Amino acid sequence: VALARAWLRAMPDVHDQYPFLLAEMYAYSMAAANLSLPHAQVQHLMVSNVQAGGEGWPWVDGHAADVCAGAGRATPPSSTYFDPATPFANDAHPPGPAAPSVLHLCQGYRAGGQHYAKRGVPHTAFSCDAGLFKFDPEPIAEAAAAGGTQVVR
Repeated sequence: VALARAWLRAMPDVHDQYPFLLAEMYAYSMAAANLSLPHAQVQHLMVSNVQAGGEGWPWVDGHAADVCAGAGRATPPSSTYFDPATPFANDAHPPGPAAPSVLHLCQGYRAGGQHYAKRGVPHTAFSCDAGLFKFDPEPIAEAAAAGGTQVVR
């Protein structure tokens, strides 16, 4: 509660000086620092941009095929469980347990005439019954061969 109040108090001043995207993040950081709250940076919880560093793509790439195993109505999939007894370091922890549990839908992706963006994601997309997003690989491969698509992975 103290952090929420400090964050709320910091927002107007931060926004006055920096009225752009991420102002709320900077206000949060300042509020937490002013309260001397320790933080730890983790890099496996979120994926967003495949070209960005510090995200959980190695955990995605090395993950088991059945990402929904263990999921229930009130239980997240076992693939997102991280055993706190396991030694952890962002650069040294092997891919496997603790798959990213947040997909940061801030990016739009276009390839081969196909588009994926946050406002086009069905509300049921993250249900284990929903299946995978499907794209036609041929137009993407053709666009990449013609130099119209950057292949990142």
